[in-house]
Amino acid sequence: MLAFDSVATGIELIGCTILNLNIENNIVGLLPDTEKSFGLNVFKPQIYEDGGYKAQARIEIVITIKQEGPRETNISLLLEGAFKSTSETTKEEFMQLVAINGVAALIGIARGKIESISGSIYNTGKIVIPFVNVVEYYKKVEKLLDEEST
Repeated sequence: MLAFDSVATGIELIGCTILNLNIENNIVGLLPDTEKSFGLNVFKPQIYEDGGYKAQARIEIVITIKQEGPRETNISLLLEGAFKSTSETTKEEFMQLVAINGVAALIGIARGKIESISGSIYNTGKIVIPFVNVVEYYKKVEKLLDEEST
């Protein structure tokens, strides 16, 4: 039987919660030429042992929408997910699974929540956040940190 709580082999999603949601909006409906920006912060997962390994991972998504007027929407969503390892997963493997697959799962969950919330905010339109390659995200963060240290 296929388990729907499995994110990838070696890791399972226990659940997730919205820790913080802030919306500031004075736009009635989204126009096709709307200026949109999207930001992502991934916080270091907290991993602990409890008859196996468990972890909490947090992501923050920040969205800014600008239209003429000036009309603007600012959304900040802080989402936390809880994960557990399967019995054959080592700590090192689990840490990597949480950092990549767990974070990717949280981004997907956040995408659905933002579409649903923004569909209720606007008279017309909704916000669809882009797909994120988590591995590329970490590479860009590492590059930025390297540039700041020089």
